[in-house]
Amino acid sequence: MRKILLIILPFLMLSLISGCSPEKEEINVSCAASLRDVMEALITSFNEEDSNIAVTVNFASSGTIMNQIKEGAPIDVFVSAGRKEIDSLNEAGLARPDSITKIAGNELVLIVPSGGKKIKFNELPGDLEYIAIGEPEIVPAGRYAKEVFTSLGIWDEVEPRLVMGKDVRSVLAYVESGSAGAGVVYKTDAGISKDVEISDSAPAGSHEEIAYYAIIVKDSRHVKDAEAFISFLKSEKAKVIFKKFGFEV
Repeated sequence: MRKILLIILPFLMLSLISGCSPEKEEINVSCAASLRDVMEALITSFNEEDSNIAVTVNFASSGTIMNQIKEGAPIDVFVSAGRKEIDSLNEAGLARPDSITKIAGNELVLIVPSGGKKIKFNELPGDLEYIAIGEPEIVPAGRYAKEVFTSLGIWDEVEPRLVMGKDVRSVLAYVESGSAGAGVVYKTDAGISKDVEISDSAPAGSHEEIAYYAIIVKDSRHVKDAEAFISFLKSEKAKVIFKKFGFEV
């Protein structure tokens, strides 16, 4: 009998230890592509505070993520670079209205390859063959760019020369590689690249406010964990990180 107990006891102890170890909860977070660098830093900081929640993150254009949610993708938290996508999900009954949270802001800029001639939004030269912007229907930065060009009365002039990117980082890549002579991105995107320079800032009042909003998707199965993550995104600690990466808070 004693031998049997000696054999069984280690397994019983292991079972008790395993039973006491909390399993990590997992949440799926989908974010606007322009948040890639700052969000990775934010998640690292969040995990230092709450090690029981594992965050899986995906980056794409806000419009693409919106459509994925409408198609039933298992997303818990969506962080959009525009309010339009948030409102569309809310109107479709796919968001938790009380979870909508404004977390940061940004600035729209015109970029050119490093060392290139500086140009203004309203002075885009006719010999500039390609200008890159995000696809206005799915990329908020592209929508803001269209608003700027329309406000300046030059949309019809520049439209035939536009190269459309699937997200704002694609636009940045077009200008970095020289495939486009200029592009419209956020100030924070321009700040991460040594291969581009800010040539001009969008005129005040030429586009809608650039703001990032976080929401919890209606069908999320991890609402409390999603709430904890969004709560962190609006914390003072998160604001410091946003500022470090050039975002407005």
